Amino acid sequence: MAKVSKELWEEFKSTLNAYQTTTADKRKEFDDLKTKDGKAAKEIDMQMRKLQRISDNLSAVKSKIAQTTREGDERVSKLKEERESLIKHFQDLKGQMNELREQARERLTKLTMQSNQSLKTMKRQTEVAEKVIKFAEMCRKLETEEEKVLPFYPSTLTEEEKADITAALSDSPAFDLTKNMDDYSQMDNFWKRFNKGLLESHALEREKVELMKENQRLRSLLKQYLDGISVNDEVLRQLNPLFIVNEAAQMSVPVTEPRVARQKKLIIEAATAVRTMHHAPLEY
Repeated sequence: MAKVSKELWEEFKSTLNAYQTTTADKRKEFDDLKTKDGKAAKEIDMQMRKLQRISDNLSAVKSKIAQTTREGDERVSKLKEERESLIKHFQDLKGQMNELREQARERLTKLTMQSNQSLKTMKRQTEVAEKVIKFAEMCRKLETEEEKVLPFYPSTLTEEEKADITAALSDSPAFDLTKNMDDYSQMDNFWKRFNKGLLESHALEREKVELMKENQRLRSLLKQYLDGISVNDEVLRQLNPLFIVNEAAQMSVPVTEPRVARQKKLIIEAATAVRTMHHAPLEY
């Protein structure tokens, strides 16, 4: 029994030694693999933690991207609305500017036309004023010494008439034309001289008519006298013009004799020219 046990023990040892001998490389390889496995496990753990951090960062970045995208979309939407509002406001301003520009162009055109019309009117008024000054200079040369010293005749109104005029002027005017009379009060002296000249013109016209009649009568008498002192068949066949009754000739002969009649000349008197100028319409 002991011998068997010893043999078994020896066999066990030999088997164990043989096992250890045959498995030494395997154990060494196992130990190496175990070491590598430990290192690989650590590497895997480290990589897992790294992947987890990367995954967390990726999730955070995705969340941030999503939030940024939403904010960007909102901002883009607001910018689009603002852009549409600005475009509409720009169109409104452009329309207003075009309207104002058109109004300004119309006002400028109207102002230009009015300016040209005013220049033409002022030119016509200047021409009229130059004519008035020229006629005034012509009339100045024809004034008497009394008219040069006293250009405005004194008023011939009585005190009662002056009082009536003052009372009438103090009353409130009833018509628009009467209201504008005060604006032309400075023209009183002008109208005084104008009325004086007009009255003198009419007086000279009447005097001219009387003088022409007198001239015609004297020429008729002169012709009768010349016919009376002439002796020819034609005079003898007519009535004797030297036969006078009551200091008046008995016949009136029209002045057609070339010995008496003088050549007619076209004469325009100053009074007639002034009256024509005043009665002619003045263009302004």
